[in-house]
Amino acid sequence: MGEPVEWTKEEFIESCKLAKQELKNTQKDVILNDPEKGAIWYSCLPWFKFTGVVPPYDAKVTVPQIIWDQFEIVEGHVYINAMIMAHHGFIDGSHIGLLIKSINEEFDKIGE
Repeated sequence: MGEPVEWTKEEFIESCKLAKQELKNTQKDVILNDPEKGAIWYSCLPWFKFTGVVPPYDAKVTVPQIIWDQFEIVEGHVYINAMIMAHHGFIDGSHIGLLIKSINEEFDKIGE
């Protein structure tokens, strides 16, 4: 992991404004497009571990969201927490199970 970024208050505020505008632009694009085109919002919070996180919610947005945290290795096993939020009208629990299985298989390949 790289060194922490040190920002001035003004730099932080400007960064937040830019991120907020980018989020608005992204939401406009997603809402206007067909969600079945395979859009998924991914994010990572590698600076800390979480046991629960809830992203901003907008009922008009049906795109699945996945957020994961900082991984840790305990006795040779890699652990990572993930938040998966999806509209049940578009994604079933079995789909999430298949996703998790696929992710585990990819991690297993890394360990070989």
